[in-house]
Amino acid sequence: MVGSSAYMSYVSVQTRLVLGTLCVFNGIVLAVLAIASLVFVDGVMRFVGGAGLGLAAVALFGLARRLRRGVEWR
Repeated sequence: MVGSSAYMSYVSVQTRLVLGTLCVFNGIVLAVLAIASLVFVDGVMRFVGGAGLGLAAVALFGLARRLRRGVEWR
């Protein structure tokens, strides 16, 4: 194992694929909620809620990308 992928040896490929899929799905849900926040919420909380939900969605997409690293079927 080299570098940051050493921690992945404890988790199976199937588990990483399932977790990555869940992260993508939840990221999409949070992105939709961020857009809904910008459309339906009034005042400053419109931008605070939208930014917070958008940041959480980006974090989940990043985690999904990291989980997909090194996934190989043998």
